[in-house]
Amino acid sequence: MGLDLVRALKAPFSSEGWIVKMLIGGILLCIPIVNFIVMGYAVKYLKNLLNNNEALPEYSNIGDLLVSGIKFFVGCIILFIPVMIVCFIISLLFAKAQLVGMLITSVIYLVYYYIAYVLMARFALDEKILSMLDFKSALLIFKDNKNLLSFVLLFIVAGLIYALITFVCCITVVGMILVPFVVFAAMLATYNLTAQFVVSAPKFEEVKSSLK
Repeated sequence: MGLDLVRALKAPFSSEGWIVKMLIGGILLCIPIVNFIVMGYAVKYLKNLLNNNEALPEYSNIGDLLVSGIKFFVGCIILFIPVMIVCFIISLLFAKAQLVGMLITSVIYLVYYYIAYVLMARFALDEKILSMLDFKSALLIFKDNKNLLSFVLLFIVAGLIYALITFVCCITVVGMILVPFVVFAAMLATYNLTAQFVVSAPKFEEVKSSLK
């Protein structure tokens, strides 16, 4: 099964009541601390996708969404600590050849970027912070996954599309108001694409069954 970019881009606007859900998400995204609810909502959406439910979830159990969002945020910080340490060491080793060091660290960050999204999906399955470091499961998702190249390329395309939409919105004052909603839509579309990739992995069911 191949990945479907159009399906991912349309996902935030395909569920019943999507207008209200997108409005709530965009507004909450602008409020410090409260925006953790949006992160929790995105995690819940990703978990639904991994369980073959593509509908946008309701904003029920706000407290649970807030907790999920905080755990997700902390997990992301922990997730990027290893790569930051590695890149710091590389920058020291190539202190006299900074261009080479920057090239190596850029490649490492790029590769780790895609690994990170798969680990975010892994986190969504059980919402345990240390699941963000379950590289064994991530390796199983990548192993023999024929959609790896598509995942990388479509991720870039989706990013460019939403970057262009955001740029257009920023041209006018009225358009600026729409930016949080565009960012929220981009988040959901990105997770939809990530879920498509993860679910398409031959070892996905093995990863899920190992969590029971």
